[in-house]
Amino acid sequence: MFTRLSRENAAEGKLILDAAFITDYLPYAPENHVKVYICGLAAAQGLSGATDISRLAAACGADEESVLSAFSYWEENGLVCVHRADTTYVEYLPVIPAAKQVRKYSKEKFRGFNDQLHAMLPDRNFLPAEYNEYYYCMDTLHIEVEAMLIIIGYCIRIKGEKIHSAYILKVARNLADEGCTTYAAVSEKINEYDFMYSEVTAVLKALKLKRRYEPEDSRLYTKWIRTYGFDSPTVMHVASCVKRGGMERLDSLLTKYSEMRLMGSAAIDEYEARRKQQYDTMGGIVRNLGLSYGSLDSLVETYLKKWQALGYTDETLLTIASYCLSANTRTLEGMNGMVTGFHRKGLVSASDITEYVACGKKVAEILQSAGVPCSLDAGERTLFEKWKHSWHMSDELIEKAAASAVGKERPVLYINKVLGDWFDGGVKTANDADCFKPAAKAAPAKTYSADELNAMFEELNDDKL
Repeated sequence: MFTRLSRENAAEGKLILDAAFITDYLPYAPENHVKVYICGLAAAQGLSGATDISRLAAACGADEESVLSAFSYWEENGLVCVHRADTTYVEYLPVIPAAKQVRKYSKEKFRGFNDQLHAMLPDRNFLPAEYNEYYYCMDTLHIEVEAMLIIIGYCIRIKGEKIHSAYILKVARNLADEGCTTYAAVSEKINEYDFMYSEVTAVLKALKLKRRYEPEDSRLYTKWIRTYGFDSPTVMHVASCVKRGGMERLDSLLTKYSEMRLMGSAAIDEYEARRKQQYDTMGGIVRNLGLSYGSLDSLVETYLKKWQALGYTDETLLTIASYCLSANTRTLEGMNGMVTGFHRKGLVSASDITEYVACGKKVAEILQSAGVPCSLDAGERTLFEKWKHSWHMSDELIEKAAASAVGKERPVLYINKVLGDWFDGGVKTANDADCFKPAAKAAPAKTYSADELNAMFEELNDDKL
């Protein structure tokens, strides 16, 4: 058989294209080479009749020389091993991701590259490891030699002859990520960078950065202008507002604005002003509750926006926060419950809340003047609100009920019971209260034991007899 699987692959017993082959090798290989690889893999498992090179060539629609050339290509990439003994055969090896391949590169293959590199950096003493880094980058990212030389020349122009290879390789990877791997594509992209140089340096100045221009700056600027769709004045406006973080912070902001469809300076300023107001309000709420938080981001999202959606203004929310503190409700979740309760009662405006709070204080003063202690916590305030607004009890009736509660174990609850009875009995004035008599309680039903019930039935039966 012309092709066969390695022992590791043969043990699997199935024909599957490895994901690493599809992602790391297939996109960059010549079409005919891919055909040869797949047809040979099928033949190696006996899934086709291509038992020799001529039949494999026929199955691929190619000649034998093209098949051997394809296998040489895959051998160079570490996917097959061509055994050239008495009978030549091709062994399929496990597919190793390109990033994990340990490859040996021919100096002869890259001789032209080496000569050009020396000409560009004549005073540089190149070590084998640095050469290998360039070879590996070109090989794995499929960057043309001419394209890599242009990249190196551009980086030298930006940074000078003492430039480190790591910087060059980073620029090369960024360009490859944008699909620039050929001489033409890299030349066009660098020309584009040069064209935008003055605009990019203006952005760096707006950010108050002291460092020199770098290709990454142009890459980001191109993304903001061409991908996101911002115009140059908007980018400059946002850059002038960035206090720290440089290009990375500017990129983060413009990415967020793009996702939010805020494309002009006016829309961005309006959003930021609203956001600042929300943070100022949330900070005031936290302070009014006697709390302290390092970050307000999650609090704005979890609480403030929800409360604002219910119709509460910043002024009202700050009033509620102060009220919560006086009512010993000193958590945001507690305030959330308070806001929800107010909303159910229809108390939305600051004047509504102020009136509610004043009502509670007035009732408390009446109770305290009568000698009834009260704490004005959330529970008591709810009772006070019920007496005044649900039952419509006058101050005179509350004072009268309070006088009767002096000395009781739980005076506020006792007052609540008295006022509840008066409300049920229709009491409106102090005279009505003096004449009011609680309805007599029904006598509890007598219960009988089983023996008592049997005795009663026996007695009835004796009477009938």
